[in-house]
Amino acid sequence: MTVSGRSDEASQLDQQITLLMSYEPEDANEHVFIGQQYATVAEGFLDQWQSSSNETYLEKARRALAKGIELVRTGAEMLPSSGEEGDEMEFWALAAQMATSMFQAFSDSMALDQAISYYMKALEAPKTEGETYGAVLLNLANCLIERAEREDSAEIALRDINEAIQNGQSAIVALGRNPICLSDVSTMFLTRFEKQGEFNDLDEATKLSKEALDNTSPEGTSISSRQSNFAQCLRYQFQRTGGLDYLHQAIELLTKAKESSSSTTAPTRAKILGNLSMALNLRYESLGTNSDLLDAIRISSAALQIDGLETEGLVYPVILSNLASYHQSYHQAFPDNNSIDSAISLAELAVEALKDNPMQWSRCLYNLATMLDDKSKTTSGLRETARDELAEKSIGYLEQSTAVQNLDQSLLAMQNDFWSRLLHEKYQRLGSQNQDLLDTAISKATAAVQASSELQDNRGDFLVQLADLHQSKFEKSGIEQSFDAALQALEECSNMKAARTLTRITSCHRAALLCASKKQFVKAARFAGIGVSMMPNLVYCALEKDSQLQALQNISGLSNLAAALALEAGATPGKAMELLEAGRGVVAKRSTDFAQGLDSSKLDDRGRHLLETYRQLKRRIEAPMSSESLGDKYPSTFTDSTSRRLEDASSATNIEEQLKTNYGFDINPQLTENCIIEIASTSPIVAFVLTEFRSSALIATGSGIQVLDLPDLKLHECTEYYATMQMPVKDALRSLEFENVFEVNENLKRLLVWLWDVAVLPVLKHLGCYTSEAPLSTTQVARIHWLTSNVMGLMPLHAAGHHDEDSTDNAISHVMSSYTTTILSLRHSIRVMESLTLSKSFIQSKMAIIGMTKTPGPWPDFDKVPDHLHAVRQFITDESNTTYQENCTCIVALDALCASQMAHIVCHGISQRDPSDSSLILCRKEHSESSEESELVEDPLSVRHIASRGSRNSFLAYLAACQTADKIATGVLEENIHIVGAFQLLGYANVIGTLWEVEEKASVVFATKFYASLARRAQTCSQSNSRYPADMVAAAFHDAMIFLRLQDPEFVITWGPMVHFGP
Repeated sequence: MTVSGRSDEASQLDQQITLLMSYEPEDANEHVFIGQQYATVAEGFLDQWQSSSNETYLEKARRALAKGIELVRTGAEMLPSSGEEGDEMEFWALAAQMATSMFQAFSDSMALDQAISYYMKALEAPKTEGETYGAVLLNLANCLIERAEREDSAEIALRDINEAIQNGQSAIVALGRNPICLSDVSTMFLTRFEKQGEFNDLDEATKLSKEALDNTSPEGTSISSRQSNFAQCLRYQFQRTGGLDYLHQAIELLTKAKESSSSTTAPTRAKILGNLSMALNLRYESLGTNSDLLDAIRISSAALQIDGLETEGLVYPVILSNLASYHQSYHQAFPDNNSIDSAISLAELAVEALKDNPMQWSRCLYNLATMLDDKSKTTSGLRETARDELAEKSIGYLEQSTAVQNLDQSLLAMQNDFWSRLLHEKYQRLGSQNQDLLDTAISKATAAVQASSELQDNRGDFLVQLADLHQSKFEKSGIEQSFDAALQALEECSNMKAARTLTRITSCHRAALLCASKKQFVKAARFAGIGVSMMPNLVYCALEKDSQLQALQNISGLSNLAAALALEAGATPGKAMELLEAGRGVVAKRSTDFAQGLDSSKLDDRGRHLLETYRQLKRRIEAPMSSESLGDKYPSTFTDSTSRRLEDASSATNIEEQLKTNYGFDINPQLTENCIIEIASTSPIVAFVLTEFRSSALIATGSGIQVLDLPDLKLHECTEYYATMQMPVKDALRSLEFENVFEVNENLKRLLVWLWDVAVLPVLKHLGCYTSEAPLSTTQVARIHWLTSNVMGLMPLHAAGHHDEDSTDNAISHVMSSYTTTILSLRHSIRVMESLTLSKSFIQSKMAIIGMTKTPGPWPDFDKVPDHLHAVRQFITDESNTTYQENCTCIVALDALCASQMAHIVCHGISQRDPSDSSLILCRKEHSESSEESELVEDPLSVRHIASRGSRNSFLAYLAACQTADKIATGVLEENIHIVGAFQLLGYANVIGTLWEVEEKASVVFATKFYASLARRAQTCSQSNSRYPADMVAAAFHDAMIFLRLQDPEFVITWGPMVHFGP
């Protein structure tokens, strides 16, 4: 509308006001009629204000509406004594409706009180039944709820809520269970639940909102609101019980509500989008699904763009406040300064907008305090004074937030928990001297636990925090009561079925360490065992590999601790090895299709159909789902795909149970002691258990599992020597001067001697594999498998020993070493090798060869790719069985790998802090801005890419690349997330890799000898018509290792990094 058009309308409204003021109403009906006309004019002025932002119109609207209310009230008061015709209840109800409009338009609390008073007057009228009576009851109830939301006194607010529910229930009777009434009353019960945490109120709200939805037409305009209300109840049911089905149903309903909300008002549509964002964020917090967080940010941002929303009450600032929290979560998942600064800016805007609503204002201030705390801890390069200023500002906001009265129990709990954490940090900064500070922190944490007694979703976290504080007090004072209080809090958390799985495992981990500190090993072992038993559930629920690894970082080393505690508590070595195996490689176990190696002959047609369905579900579950950040390639939506993945995970679990119950077919077996002994019957399996209080080797053979104490193996020394081994990884050998290379080699020699003395030699002597005689030939050397557990799994155990000229005091002279990530993985690899038949010769299998003769960026080119091709063709003589890809992209390489039974890859490799980003460096062509010709750029083939393709039966992957078996990410040691491990996930039974950078000439010599030996062994089997032995690849690897070592035994930096994983 043009400015002149608006001016004309405003003039007409002024004229109407002048005309209305000229009337002098006499009777009740005239008062009511004129009052209604004033209300109509007020609406016109409000429209003018919204289109022009002219405050004059707003004030005129207020005066007109106030006059209208006064006239209608006067008419209602006059009616009983006037003898006129009219409905007293309707007159008072009309006055109340107009007062309600005054409250909604101007946030006038006095007008809300007026509305409540007028509705009560309406109920005093003679008419006590019918639709008008029911509508008055319902409207009064809604006004009472509005007043309760703004009331500082908890007692007065609860009185209003109780009265509202009573009137609402009467309205349900009067209106015949009308869906509108049912829906409104359900929100009243939900409000009381939020205040008091009574589950009966939540159950009643859920029942009423479901009935309202069931009785609403799917084509009706109110269907989206009904869906949203019921979804809110389901969201709380999830927070109460931890049942993912509730949350999944809530998201499904809100997604439908979003789709059907186009015809609703702007506030309703925005509120639905806001509720959907909250539910998605809740699923992110519970499952770690990054895609849900990204969608929550996107959907909330879209809600804020709805026209006219900023003037519609609390909806806009509440969504703004929630969006700030989502940005904070994004910062915590993908740390960067921009995301936390965005969160703080949004929260500050929301705080200003919410100043007239104490509860929402308090919640937003609390969120802002946590954001400033995050910024002070995560911003690099921040001066200490700046950090202190942020901390003080955070405390100031928290003080204001907690000063508000009548807060929800959940908010009160979170505030007290955060307050206790700030106090604990301050106590630690001051050198643990201020006991009053610690006692205050304990009282705050206790209050948080008490306030969360009926809301279980965060209670577990609060209990862990309370335990930490009591433990700090115990460590400082030695008071047994503090020890008992800490242990009690951790035990309560561990038993909470509704708590997050990660929180429960963390509590078990902490409790085990706490008990171990007092040498209560039996109790400690019990806690650690419970924690290990829950780890598979943690990974299965996380859905995405990145989320799975992030969760596992917080409990790294639990299985190693559990095994050590079990031994200290008197458990058998077999039990200790079961625990060690159960808590390791959890992600890989879920990704590998172990059913491929199982005997499915017992399955009938239905069983085989179930198995195939299970495999299809697993492929969908394991496929990459989301991008990692809010970049240019941010996907449109993942809400539906996440929900489908949850359904797939649930279906897969059900099929697992059916196959196990009905057919005895265990798809994801947990290895027992007897299974481990059976697997170790052809080759001993050695796992090291290493803690501050115990160092041992668990040794499994065909005759049993034994424990060998290693008193000279110290955890702190092991950590120091691991740093030595990292030197050739951290400092690229090719860039070092000769003197530096010599120094690195000498350090490695000292590491290998220490490793021999404290660990490997005692194990070989125990097994009877060590003699002082000259080394045996490869056909007579004993086999041994080293399990890559804890920091010892990072060591070059195969190369341990003395490597002076002619020395045989070393592992390579006495045993043929291989590594395995888990015992289950070893069994799978053995079964893959056993599937090789003579009907198709090993040397006739398909092989993919990938060679990087040119590598972009700082990487040097490989000059000896042709020599590697020559080495391979000693074994695969028919070139039609090889596919050679030179300087290819990661997609081309991955497709070739998946279509072959063997692979040989010549390229650079690199380990990363995020182990899923460890990759083989391939390339792709990209248009150059500086030249007409295309240029090569890096196209990494990462662990994440490789592992996403699923498992199949393949025989050999030879990775002539650097750092393919190194685990630089020590936070997830037990998961063995490296490139070699990824190829085993892809289904390769044997993988040859390297621990650090390999000199190119040595790499060719090794490959040439390896394939020559492998060809000779395969030919011998074919000529004698015998099966291929499972360790044929390991034997060829050992031959090549001995040959390369003989070139220069003391230069371990050249031959030491080669490793074999497999049977």
